[in-house]
Amino acid sequence: MKPCAWAALILLALPVGAVGQEANNRLRVFLDCDGDGCDTREFRTEIQFVDWVLEATAADVHVIMTDQDAGAGRQHIIDLIGRGALQNTTDRLTVTTADTDTRAEELRSVTTLLKAGLARFLALHGRSADITISAARAEAQERGTPTVQEDPWNYWVFRIGVDGDLEGESRERDHNLRAQISANRTTLDWRLDFEIEGDFNRRRVELNDGRIFTNDVDDWEAGGLIVRSIGAQWSTGGTFSVSTSTRLNQRLAARTAAALEYSFFPYPEANRRALLVHYQVGVARYRYEDLTIFQRLEESVGEHRLAVAYDTRQTWGDADVSVQYSSILGQWSKNRVSADAGISVRLFRGLELDVSGGYERIRDQIYLAAEGETDEEIIAERRELFTEYQYEMQIGLSFRFGSVLNNFVNNRFPRNVLGFD
Repeated sequence: MKPCAWAALILLALPVGAVGQEANNRLRVFLDCDGDGCDTREFRTEIQFVDWVLEATAADVHVIMTDQDAGAGRQHIIDLIGRGALQNTTDRLTVTTADTDTRAEELRSVTTLLKAGLARFLALHGRSADITISAARAEAQERGTPTVQEDPWNYWVFRIGVDGDLEGESRERDHNLRAQISANRTTLDWRLDFEIEGDFNRRRVELNDGRIFTNDVDDWEAGGLIVRSIGAQWSTGGTFSVSTSTRLNQRLAARTAAALEYSFFPYPEANRRALLVHYQVGVARYRYEDLTIFQRLEESVGEHRLAVAYDTRQTWGDADVSVQYSSILGQWSKNRVSADAGISVRLFRGLELDVSGGYERIRDQIYLAAEGETDEEIIAERRELFTEYQYEMQIGLSFRFGSVLNNFVNNRFPRNVLGFD
């Protein structure tokens, strides 16, 4: 039976209010997913009749989503595990998508199945009176607009992470340390992102003539983003950052800017299509490690940037394109223009074309050191080199034919054990 029919039948068969809950207590769901079928933004956008939580212990339902090879496609497995008052309730649902499905088709199948699975838990949670099930589309929708839930953390989320590695051999040593601290708060009206991150590298290499080449690279940045929603299609905000970069010859760089953005489509549709115009203007202060080609050890400049971006996800495939222009205020010749585009399209069943690329015309490298770079620094990519442009392009064509049946899953001799990806 297809998930859409299953969703309608299982909800009709449920005893309404099997688990008594207060009417204003929304079902809380923790999502633990990985693989091709995982898109947390898609699920949060399409499934709004639950509260998504970031901590498993705060959830009524713990969803574990995985996938695996299944003949001519992939099998997506969704395990729903009840917690608290629902701890004795568990479900496992599966859906198989074909390798010829586009990303949008794959996500639609997984999202429909997840909706169907959550519908049963919603009824057991005592909220069946607030939902309707469509057998044709298997949608569970809460009546009215989402309500703001009380949260002792006021919707703030904090993350701290650190990792490092040490590698060595008789003539070479490489040390690396990375650290990150972030704080984020997202509501319908505000988006607040603050982050501090650093990457510190130490490398020692003995050359053939006995000389020791040292490459110490330190890059860190602290910054923030504040965004205020203005209606369904306008947003305003500001950014700030303080950073250092060995590669960019910057002992210290401090920037702040105000920004305005317009979305031609309402923001709630952004998971399927988006056309944005974004403009920001601000000021930057630079202190350099070495004297620049413009004979500066420090300077303050005004900067602005205009960007237009389009992104769409349809049944035929995905496409995105963006164009950006930036320059130093009052020094219009010092500018940068870039364009990026990508498309993944199913030409016909079994044949898929993927093309992406980008180009930048560069005229704003005011940070380049006057003394130039040594051969060792060039090889190690320690400093950015003078260039007037840069480009990249990727193209891929794949064709799949043969059996379209994918009912069987065989986990014997897993690829990772055999040394394959």
